[in-house]
Amino acid sequence: MSELTENKLEATLHHASATPEQEKSFWHALLESELLVLGDTDQNTGSVVIQNGLASYGTSAIPFFSSYEVLEQSVDASRSYLKMPAKTLFELTPGAHYVLNPRSENRREFSANQIKDLLAGHLTKPAVAATVATPAAVEEQNLGSRFRSILGLRKS
Repeated sequence: MSELTENKLEATLHHASATPEQEKSFWHALLESELLVLGDTDQNTGSVVIQNGLASYGTSAIPFFSSYEVLEQSVDASRSYLKMPAKTLFELTPGAHYVLNPRSENRREFSANQIKDLLAGHLTKPAVAATVATPAAVEEQNLGSRFRSILGLRKS
């Protein structure tokens, strides 16, 4: 796919695992994207029927595509598809597994828990910085405790 026709989701997919910031950019782009999914609307009821496929680990998964070009390269042109916001797809099919661009070199699989976390905002929030004690700080704290106990002092 040429860079001129590559959309934001495809661009972030290429670099998603490089850094935590780029991974967050990918999750944002995914959630904000219009996706293509194999399926149709039932003429009698008007309900949406989405096709399942298989993920690489053998479980049922919903294939979806980042662009018409990728869909066209992956499936027969006569297949019907629906275009919808990512959030709508994920909310319509809770608990499902998904495969983005299944026949592309840039495919990516998603577990039901990952999508649940995405919808809850856990994958798009800034990371919380954890405080990690350095070995020197731990040693200093241990020495201080030892001296206090030797001298019979208590820390107030």
